[in-house]
Amino acid sequence: PSGTTVGDLRTVRAGAAVPFAVVTVEDARGLAKTAAADENGRYEVRGLAPGTYSYSVRVNEGERPQGGRITIKRGANRFDIKLR
Repeated sequence: PSGTTVGDLRTVRAGAAVPFAVVTVEDARGLAKTAAADENGRYEVRGLAPGTYSYSVRVNEGERPQGGRITIKRGANRFDIKLR
């Protein structure tokens, strides 16, 4: 059984959607899954085994990605990300 994480990418200050950013979720072994946010800042990463992952979000090429940690459970997991 696997899990999915879905959420919205928003700016901290204005709460505005961050469209087309790239979200990468990586497990402890270094295996990564990547998804691009849509025009509304919504992203979805499927096929994740339950566990703890690191995530990063890259808004523009050449910028340093922002990230943190996320825990995935079986089924759907909502994880909204606030970007600086």
